[in-house]
Amino acid sequence: MKCVKPATMMAMMVVGLMGPLPAQAASVQLVPTSAISGLDDGDLVTFDLVIDFSTEGGTLGGGLDVLYDSAALDVISVNRAAVGDEDFSRDPDSLSDLLESWAVGDFDGLADSGPVLLGSVQFQVLPAMPDTAEVSVSATTGVGGPWVSGSDFVSLLTPQYNQVQLSRPSPTVFEDGFEDL
Repeated sequence: MKCVKPATMMAMMVVGLMGPLPAQAASVQLVPTSAISGLDDGDLVTFDLVIDFSTEGGTLGGGLDVLYDSAALDVISVNRAAVGDEDFSRDPDSLSDLLESWAVGDFDGLADSGPVLLGSVQFQVLPAMPDTAEVSVSATTGVGGPWVSGSDFVSLLTPQYNQVQLSRPSPTVFEDGFEDL
């Protein structure tokens, strides 16, 4: 009779109950991905744009938009990383509340073995920013086009996108008391 250690038996039971663990979906993310708090007028906030299509066998490329409130945040810089084929990549168009059609492409494929840095965007907090604001990334409807599979060169991919909440410092009781005077 073969002896199975208790830890091995527990792991087998958990996998049997839960089934195989799900793979992470393809993603286009702003990093940091968690909320940023304590921002004051003039503060700079930098986001990296990272794609990961490793669960899809990579991508030939596609486009994205970065959305923000231009009354709350001012775009200071947009830096595109040297990734992909320059002939199939482009800087975004800077519109009100939108960096549109940031695109990257390469017939050799991209992001098939893990995250790839597309570049970064830096914002400055403006005095008109309310208590909270949001920066998000989404699929583009502009010239960047949809994300195309690097496995079959035909399928359109639907990655997960994210948004990050920005907030001002929480006022203290002491500060609130003086505002009322």
